[in-house]
Order: sequence, then structure tokens, then C-alpha cells
Amino acid sequence: MGLTAYGGETGIYRCSFQADYKQTRVIERLMCANESLRIRHQAKYVEKEQAVFDALCQMWPQPKRQPALRIVAMMSIGALRLAIDNWNRDQGKRPIATYLKEAFADLKSEI
Repeated sequence: MGLTAYGGETGIYRCSFQADYKQTRVIERLMCANESLRIRHQAKYVEKEQAVFDALCQMWPQPKRQPALRIVAMMSIGALRLAIDNWNRDQGKRPIATYLKEAFADLKSEI
């Protein structure tokens, strides 16, 4: 069974949430209020990337695949970050899942 370049996409969709923009924006502003909180906020993306990588490795456990799986995890979380940024820019006018689908579509079109 082959891995598409977007294996992390399915897992990200499964973890997508119905987010309330106003509440999420307040939390994000607080997280970026000072350097220490901002660093912790960014570290959460590294943790998410590791979780995606771990899940992919469970699906495809062959050690020779791990470098490619790491790239898929990085790209997946990058797409998530951009989706969140765009959702925030648009003040939550559409569901976050819509932005996530668009981010993956953009990624697919450019590779």
C-alpha cells in the first residue's frame, strides 16, 4: 500500500474541530502576549508534527520510509498552520475545515 504525499491530511481532518473564532482569537492573543508564551505556542506545532509522524509510522512501519513520513508530517502541520492563519485573517467567517481543505489543495497543486 503506497503512501500519497498527503497521508497526514486524513489525520488532520479527523482532528479538525468546530472552533469558535472569538474564543480562539482571545486565546491566540494571550498566547502571543509575551515571548515565553509565544515560544510555547510554537512548540505545540512541533508536538503536533511528532504526533502525525508517529501515526504515519504506525501505518507504514518500515524504517526506510521514515524520512518521507517525516516530510509528510511537516507538510501536514504546515498546512494546518496556514489554514489557522487564514481563518484568523478572515475572522472565522468560514469553518476552519474549509481553510484546511484549501491549504491541502494548494499544497497538492504546487508539488
